[in-house]
Amino acid sequence: MPAVIVVLVLCTGALQSLARQAVLADVAAQSARALARGGSPPALPSGAALSEQRDDGAVCVTVRGSSPALGLPLTARACALDGGL
Repeated sequence: MPAVIVVLVLCTGALQSLARQAVLADVAAQSARALARGGSPPALPSGAALSEQRDDGAVCVTVRGSSPALGLPLTARACALDGGL
């Protein structure tokens, strides 16, 4: 029975990590588009950090955070054309 509980906890942690990764990817994409248009990025989820890089007419944003249950580092990156519509 304890093994079943451990497996359920790990599965729940994995699902939370996947959900957090999806949120970070969405925030990275929205931030890249907003910064490319000259605006400000949306609010970051708690515990997340944003870094911006401009290169060859593109704005790339990297958002770093961690898995809430397992504490694993998570990273999402997105790029948009600078001055995009």
